[in-house]
Amino acid sequence: MDIVLLDTNILLSIFELKLDVLSLIDLDFGKNRYFTLQQVIDELRHNSSKEAVMALQLAKKLVPIREFESNKSVDDALIDYCVKNSCILATQDKELIQKAKTKHLKVLQIRQKKYLNLI
Repeated sequence: MDIVLLDTNILLSIFELKLDVLSLIDLDFGKNRYFTLQQVIDELRHNSSKEAVMALQLAKKLVPIREFESNKSVDDALIDYCVKNSCILATQDKELIQKAKTKHLKVLQIRQKKYLNLI
């Protein structure tokens, strides 16, 4: 079964777009088939925007958080984790999507501010 790794901006999109991304993932992939990395949580902690504070609270409450040892950037850690564990990467980050494509990873992104699209 597919499992979805959530990037920072997908968590922020929940509040920026007022879109229940977690429920959409549940519908498409099965209940609770998502998680994030500690690096993403750390990135949210360093962002003081209103959306980041809410996304951090939501993630701590509803999203499983996994540790992944990496000295690389958050984006590179996400790519490495997906390559090693055959995960789908959920992101809106265009540069990260391009990196994921070069590694032949599946990417889940928001389309038309209301749908999830697997590319």
